[in-house]
Amino acid sequence: MQKEPGMPGCAPASYGMTCSVIPQPQGLFTSCLPLAAIPSAVPLARVYVRQALLHWEQASLIEDAELVASELITNAVKAVHPPAMPTSRHPLVSKIQICLIVAGDQAVIEVWDPSPALPVMPEGVDHLEEGGRGLFLIDHLAKSWGCRHPYSGGKTIWCRLR
Repeated sequence: MQKEPGMPGCAPASYGMTCSVIPQPQGLFTSCLPLAAIPSAVPLARVYVRQALLHWEQASLIEDAELVASELITNAVKAVHPPAMPTSRHPLVSKIQICLIVAGDQAVIEVWDPSPALPVMPEGVDHLEEGGRGLFLIDHLAKSWGCRHPYSGGKTIWCRLR
């Protein structure tokens, strides 16, 4: 039985976020979630990806998709300038967005942020450092990945999972 695209359990309106589900042909599912560009967006994105894939009966994609989403959202939060945390001088929080597209047994994760700066893959990985391995993980887990600059500004990093 084919499930209708949709996201039960999207972030409640009290979080100031909503999910959008774009109607698609049968077997193609698309859902996007805008998030505040703050560190707590990372676990929210993981829950969002997990719930979407479970709803769409794509449990085999969850582990890699959660990890890729975490890395992409972390990079998007870091890319946002001025500071993402609201202060008396900067009361507005920048927004980022994650989209998940599933067709058959393949998934594409896209993360948009308002910075046009492209991500840079470090030349070497220091395995003792806490960070700096995100793009290496994405490169390892992805069938393909890249970046585009939408006409509306910023950048979208996309990743097609194996």
